[in-house]
Amino acid sequence: MKTLYNILLISLLLFTQKSFSNHLLGGEITYKWKGGKKVEITLKYYRECQGVPFNNPSIYIFDYKKSSNRTLIPSTRILIQDLTIRCPDSTSSVCTSNQVSGDGVELHVYVSTINFDSLPYKMFVDSGICQIGIGTDQCCRSGYITNKFSCEFFIWKV
Repeated sequence: MKTLYNILLISLLLFTQKSFSNHLLGGEITYKWKGGKKVEITLKYYRECQGVPFNNPSIYIFDYKKSSNRTLIPSTRILIQDLTIRCPDSTSSVCTSNQVSGDGVELHVYVSTINFDSLPYKMFVDSGICQIGIGTDQCCRSGYITNKFSCEFFIWKV
């Protein structure tokens, strides 16, 4: 029995892997009217550098009153920036651009321009929808954030 226990223990030690399923610390959505029926949407995500790399978020607009009619918005990442503040004598590893790396925080910025005169966004105007929400959600929030039961990360803007 002791031999079986030792084999099992050795197997567990040899074949375990570290996995990361967290990465998002926070985010913000802003929008700016660009004239006519065009709106520029900017999304900022704050990524924990020890978490998984961050790619292609789902960004959408929706009927805010009904939380329906989700329409995806194509976006372009325009910036990845290390925001980590380190002491001059720090020996901690650097946050490597969108990689699993040392301690720190990284800023990812995405921009998209939508035109409410063009499909598929025109349907919001044609339907008389007055409150349009902008949203994004991702799996998963950082394990360091403990004030929420869900591991899903989401932000909305009306």
